[in-house]
Amino acid sequence: MPLLLNANAELTCPHGGRVSVLPSQEQVLAGGAPVLRVSDLEGAPVLGCPVPVTPSSAPCTLVAEVFLGSWSDTVLAVGEPVLLQTLIAITDGVPPGPVIVIEPGQGQVQAEPG
Repeated sequence: MPLLLNANAELTCPHGGRVSVLPSQEQVLAGGAPVLRVSDLEGAPVLGCPVPVTPSSAPCTLVAEVFLGSWSDTVLAVGEPVLLQTLIAITDGVPPGPVIVIEPGQGQVQAEPG
């Protein structure tokens, strides 16, 4: 089973820009930090994407969409599904790129994907 993502998770765009995710709840913890939920990631800013602006490219500036398989159907935090290490999301860069989980932020709490 995949690990839950928490506020200490390290997420990047495919070019190395850092996804900045702030948890919107602090009641449910994993590994001592708030778990992340779908609403925390959608629209999260991407900082430092090095892709230049050209007619065929643009840097990643935010997480555009989170897809099925990214969260648990069985584990909720304040009524909303928690994000998993199996995260499938894309940025708004041109072309769009996947969000990459470098580190889930904790190494103990696992959940069944949805």
